[in-house]
Formats: sequence, C-alpha cells, structure tokens
Amino acid sequence: MDDERADAEVAGTTEKKQERQSWGNKTEFLFSCISYAVGIGNLWRFPYLAQENGGGTFLIPYLVMLVVEGMPLFYLEMCVGQLMRKGVIGSWSAIHPCLAGLGWAAVVTSYLVGIYYNVIIVWAFFYLFSSFQSHLPWDVTRCANTTTLSLSLCKNASSRYFWYNDALEISGNINTAGHVNWKLCLILLFAWILIFLVMAKGLKAQGKVVYFTTLYPYVILLVLFIRGVTLEGAGHGIAYLFSPDWERLYDPDVWRKAATQIFYSLGLGFGGLVAYSSYNKKDNDTLKDTLIITLVNSATSIFGATVIFAVLGHLSHENGLKLSEVGSGPGLAFIAFSEGLTLLKPSVMWSIFFFLMLLCLGVGSMFGTLEAVLACMQDVYPTKNWRREVHVGIVCVTSFLVGISMVTQAGSYIVEMFDQFAGSLPLLLIGFFECLAVAYVYGACSFADAMKGITGRRPARWFQFCWRFLSPIIMFILFFGSVIFEIINPPTYKAYDDSINNTVETRFPAWADFIGALLILASVVQIPIFAWYNRPPNWRPRMQSFLRTCFRKSFLPNMRGQDLSDVGDDDNAVVGTAYHKLDEIASAD
Repeated sequence: MDDERADAEVAGTTEKKQERQSWGNKTEFLFSCISYAVGIGNLWRFPYLAQENGGGTFLIPYLVMLVVEGMPLFYLEMCVGQLMRKGVIGSWSAIHPCLAGLGWAAVVTSYLVGIYYNVIIVWAFFYLFSSFQSHLPWDVTRCANTTTLSLSLCKNASSRYFWYNDALEISGNINTAGHVNWKLCLILLFAWILIFLVMAKGLKAQGKVVYFTTLYPYVILLVLFIRGVTLEGAGHGIAYLFSPDWERLYDPDVWRKAATQIFYSLGLGFGGLVAYSSYNKKDNDTLKDTLIITLVNSATSIFGATVIFAVLGHLSHENGLKLSEVGSGPGLAFIAFSEGLTLLKPSVMWSIFFFLMLLCLGVGSMFGTLEAVLACMQDVYPTKNWRREVHVGIVCVTSFLVGISMVTQAGSYIVEMFDQFAGSLPLLLIGFFECLAVAYVYGACSFADAMKGITGRRPARWFQFCWRFLSPIIMFILFFGSVIFEIINPPTYKAYDDSINNTVETRFPAWADFIGALLILASVVQIPIFAWYNRPPNWRPRMQSFLRTCFRKSFLPNMRGQDLSDVGDDDNAVVGTAYHKLDEIASAD
C-alpha cells in the first residue's frame, strides 16, 4: 500500500500537465541568469562584508569558495533543472520522493529572502525619488541648513544623517518599533505591484526586461569607477580592499561569511537556478553558461566593491577618519555611493542614473528568487492548475503584508535579522543535501551519463569530485562551525546612536534570537519532515543497503550508458531511472 501511495503521489504531479514555458532565445536565458545572480547583494552585501572582514583578507576565502563550492553547485543546479524540466520541488522529488523537502526548503528560503530583499529595493526607490530635486538632499549645504547639526559635522556625515534620519527614520534599537514609515510603505506597495505586473506575464515579459536590467548597470558602474579612482585618497580605500591581513585568514568566521556570500550572490540553494534552467532546451550547454555567469558575477562584486572603497578612501582622507568610521553595516553602499554622487557634476543627474541602476540589479534578482516559488506552485497541488496571475498575486500580497514590519522605525534592524538568519545557514544545509542527492541517490556516474545523453558532454571529473566529496565536506564543516560560532558569539546588529550619528554593535534581544531560530527552522525542517513522510516501506534495511551502495565504485551500474535524451518531456522518466532503480538495488541486496 505504501508503494502504491508513493507512486500515486509522484504520478499525481503529472496529471493535467500544462505546457511548460520556455525562453525566447539563449540570450534571454543567459541575461536572466546574470541579472538573477548579479544583484544588489553585489553592491550592498559584498562591500560591507569585505569591510568587516579585513578587506583583501575576505577576497581570498571568497575566491577559494567560488572554485570549490560556488561553481560546482551552480553547475549542479543548472544540470538538475535542465534534466528534470521541473521546478525545484518537482526536480528533487523526481530523483526520489524523500528529497521533496529539499525543494520545499529552497522555496521557503526564497520566499523569506524575497520579502526583505524587496525592502532593499524600496530603499533604492526612495533615493531615486529623492534625487528629483534641484539639489541632492544629502549634500553638505542642505544638511547644515535643514538640521541642527553643525557645518563641520554635516561635512563629515551628511549622507549618513540622511540615511538614518530621513530615509529610515530609524529608532535607537530593535525593541522600539515606532511608527510605520508611510513613505517607505507606499513605495513598498508600488514595488510589489510593479513585480506583479511583470511576473504575471511570464518568461516572455521577463526575457525582454532583462536586456535593460543586465546591461545598464555596467555602464553606470564604469562611469563611477572612472570618477572614483581619480579622487584624492581613493588609493587608500582600494589598497585596503586588495591588501590581505594574513592573520585574519585563521579566523573561521571570515571563511563562513565568504561561503554564505557565494551562496547569496550566485543564488545557490534558492531554487531559482533550477527553475530558470528547467525552461531551457534539453541540449543547452550548461557548463559554458556556468563559467560565464559565475565569473561575471564575482567580477562584478569585486568591481563594484572597488568603486565603493575608492569613495570610502576619499571620505576617510578628507575627514581624517578610519574606513570603518566613514560607514559600515548594511547601509554602507547607500551612504558611500550617495556621498560619492555629490562629487559628480551634475550630481542630480548621476544620482538618478545610479539609483535606477540599483533598481535594475534588484528587480532582476527578484525575478529569479520569486520564480522558484512560482515554479513550485505550478508543480504541486492544489495550486498546480491555477492561473499564473493567481500564483503571483498570492506571493506578492503575503510578502507585502509581512514586509510592512520592515518599514517601521525598527525596520532596518528586522531586515538585518532576516539577512543574518534566513539568508545564511539554511543555504549551506540545502547545498549539502543537493550534493548528496546527486552524488549518492541519483549517482554521480549515472548523473554524468544522463547529462551526456541530453547535452553530449559529461560533467568534468573535477565537478564530480566536488559533488561527491569536497563540496559537501566543506559545507558540513561550515554549517556546524557556524552553529557553534553563533552559540559562543550571540548574533549582533548595528543600532543607531543619534548622539554620535553612527552605529554601535548591539546584541539581538532574546525574542529576536527566537524569531531568527524560527526563520532557520522554517526552511531546514522541511528536509526531515518530507523525508520521513515519503519514506519507502521497509526503509531501515533499504537504508542499510543504500549506505553500502554509496561506497561502491559505480553507483546504479545498470543505468550507465542508458540514453536519456528523451527525458526532458516525460515527467515520469526520471522517476523510473532513479527512484525505482534504487528500490531494485535494495531489494536485490
């Protein structure tokens, strides 16, 4: 009965199959993936992590993690989506029903990250709208005329004052929620309506939008780079970014943050890559796409950080401050860039161009993040046969309601809390189980044969080695190391102190730690729950047989050499090649 139930559940997902969307052409797919991977996180999250973790010291573990973790997992997710031609839940369920929780974990993480990520887009919208004035509201003269700060203090911190007091209307700590910032709340509503209008049209509309959202940011970044490196003191900031402090390389927290930034920046573990690649043609060259997208993404992060640190170096030189005193934390990019924009003439025009660029980066990433959630709703009941507009509407409305808490006076602290908890540890665990699923449930050799069947190329031995051993070992160590680190060093946030017009390191209160734990569990708990619910009959002897099989030289040997070139359009084919083959081996043993 349990076998029949499991088969019925898998088969049920294929009934009334809707025609799957596809990309208009290869360029649309490539640009969409670049736009998804290259987002605000490259200019918002990467620079402040680099500043907090030793500048050049952070770059070394970041690049190491790119090679041993980022590229292999990116390639794996692209291959899984293209082979299974389903969303993230459908893809992992096809390999084995017990892996459905892996897809659900990715969907929950994408949903939670999407909620606070759109608030960052709201901040960019606020700065864009504020730029339509005769003078930028954060310049020195206006600060002195419209605030109680002295001219000398305005000169040192006008952009910082505008960020905390005008944009965020920030409170002194996370316990003081204060009132809803109605300016940001209305912009949040506008942002979700905009995302709904684009995503409800499907891939055809997204494919056209990404031509602009992908190319435009690089033009603006290049202009800002040319201006930034010519500023007095810029070399000091750039030198900090590229000069490592070798002693800090022994700090495990630096490696942990570099690893999570790779996940965050490339979009690993969110399910967006699986969803995007599932709309590809079966014979698409996934390896070429992987190399292009991952290298472009990392180069953009370093290039964008160079621009920011050039401005930081100039501000440090002009005001006699340390780099850490000029600006820090999640608001670093907004503070540094807004200050740098006052140095460009005409500053109003460049401010409009720049924050429009941030919006392009943010919206492009939001498309990929939410597409993972939408692809899930297309693949499972009861939402499978609902119209796409209904799917998008549900996601946007619920996200907006939760996001209102992030536009209160303590909203930026809540964003920081979501970023620390929802967008870090769950991704490491998801990536760990993704490697195990491909390497030991499907079988690395069998997976390589399957990819050769549809693309004509087997994944390189390096990638197979990473999937089997290197990547999961690193992620396992990082995950449990991070848990131990958080227990020993309770998480903190940067609370604003208006007496010094700067932030101070403050511990999260107990209730925030509790919510943070719930944010992590909401994602990772899906993995054991669905594994237990979909467990096969006589699972204990089968598990013992499975563990023995994992160490055989060739896993699933009777699948090797099988032609899977027709897998893509038949949702049941992969279930037959992985799930039932595993049962045959277990029964034989």
